[in-house]
Amino acid sequence: MQEIVLFSALLSEMTFTWYNKPKNWSVNQTTINVHTDKNTDFWRKTHYGFERDSGHFYYHSLPGDQSFTVTVNVRGKYNTLYDQGGLMLRTDENNWIKC
Repeated sequence: MQEIVLFSALLSEMTFTWYNKPKNWSVNQTTINVHTDKNTDFWRKTHYGFERDSGHFYYHSLPGDQSFTVTVNVRGKYNTLYDQGGLMLRTDENNWIKC
C-alpha cells in the first residue's frame, strides 16, 4: 500500500484522473490511499526486454508548456520486493519519468 500526502490547498481544487485505476483506493483533501493490484508496473525497454504500462497513475493534466513546482511526502508499506510509489511525470507510454 502506498500513502501519498498532499499539502497544497490548490490540489483539492484540481481534477485528477486514473490511468489503470486500482480496485481499492480512497482520497480526501490530504491523503491518497492506494492498495495496488497484483502484477502492475511501469517499465520501458529494460535490459531483460520486457515493457510494462499497467501501473496505477493518479494524475492531473497540464495544458501546453507550463512550469510548475511540486513537493510530495510519500510513506508506503512496501511488503514485497519491487513495491514502490512516488511521483511520475508522463507525456505518453514512451515518455515518462518516475521517482
